[in-house]
Amino acid sequence: THTQTVTVEDKTAPVFNGNLPGDVTVSYNNIPTAPTLTASDNCGNAVVTFKEEITQGNCAHVYTITRTWTATDECGNKATHIQAIHVQDDVAPVFMSELPKDVKVECDNIPQPPVITAVDGLGNPVTVEYEEVKIAGTCPNNYILKRTWTAKDACSVQTSHTQTITVNDNTKPTFVENLPQNITVSCEAVPTAPILTATDNCGSAVVTFTETVDSVSQVNTKIYTRIWTATDECQNTTVHQQMIKVSAIIRITLEDRKS
Repeated sequence: THTQTVTVEDKTAPVFNGNLPGDVTVSYNNIPTAPTLTASDNCGNAVVTFKEEITQGNCAHVYTITRTWTATDECGNKATHIQAIHVQDDVAPVFMSELPKDVKVECDNIPQPPVITAVDGLGNPVTVEYEEVKIAGTCPNNYILKRTWTAKDACSVQTSHTQTITVNDNTKPTFVENLPQNITVSCEAVPTAPILTATDNCGSAVVTFTETVDSVSQVNTKIYTRIWTATDECQNTTVHQQMIKVSAIIRITLEDRKS
């Protein structure tokens, strides 16, 4: 008599059938449905169980779905497949206020930045940040303002609006004092040139003064030409000119006539 003992063991794990779902990143409203997976075993049947877990991210609509399929044969051998689905919030906030348009303005008429609000389509809280950048131009009162409002939700999804304000100084300065007018005087009555000052709508103004004297064909007659020039920081100028005609007036008395 000869006896042979054959010990049969099943140590081979089952194998999933078909293509297995891979890791993906998707929008919150585009999460794929979990497929039904099957598996084959070398010696019998295999049963596939499914489990899904959610790991919350830094806000309500950012999280990770972990899907686990486990294939188990009749002897407890197991095969596991894990898929990670990264869910993102890709819905940007929407501004609710009227957005300011690009404008060109005079330097003393720059509009105040409006308060702009925004909402999120998913109901997340939204903050609106404001930033203003000044870009220098050709002179102190010619420049560009870049104003940017950025609406950001709790998931750091954001939308922005930028307004460009082109600022110009095209206004001439204005003299402060009463301006001297053209006059005719005798030579001993030529007035002293007054000191004039000027103001500007957007800054300061400097007044320069020049005077020229011209003789004319008449005897003892001169013309004083006085010019005051007010210049602002962007070289806008206002000019005032006064002409003083100076004549030598000869008074003849009765005794002079007799002589």
